[in-house]
Amino acid sequence: MDIQEKRRRWRKSSREWKKRNADQVRRKNFTYANSEHGYLMGVWHALNRGNRQAANPDRKYAKKKTVRTNLTRDLFFKLAYDYKERMGGWISGYTGKPMTMKRAMGISGPKRHIHYDNLSVDRLDNEKPYTYENIIFCTWQENNDKGAMPIKLMRRVLEIIEERKNEAP
Repeated sequence: MDIQEKRRRWRKSSREWKKRNADQVRRKNFTYANSEHGYLMGVWHALNRGNRQAANPDRKYAKKKTVRTNLTRDLFFKLAYDYKERMGGWISGYTGKPMTMKRAMGISGPKRHIHYDNLSVDRLDNEKPYTYENIIFCTWQENNDKGAMPIKLMRRVLEIIEERKNEAP
């Protein structure tokens, strides 16, 4: 029996075991996904979705917005853990609020709800990709509130606010 045949048999037996023990597998996956490393791995995969989409333009998701990342997995984890050490925990870079790492999926199935204080990775300049210089760790709510506003527009909004302050009677 050659090595490919052994691997095929092992994969088949592994799939069968997972089907028979689905509840145990679900609990183990849930536990890992809610660990710090598991949560960060999920964030890493979400960041790299743009790279996969750009590499596979024929796929069904090719029409979706793609944002490239120039971060390797090792660099991303180094940045994350250095950030945690520098801030003294998982603290938002924008507001200083503590961040959580709770998965949106429940253990019993796909009951999803959003945890607004969850850690998120935001691009400081939305016109640039995810790079070492262009990311900040913040809460999901802060990232969502900032939206995709370009820096030029942010500056213009601040200029208008300052102009109106000076014009006020």
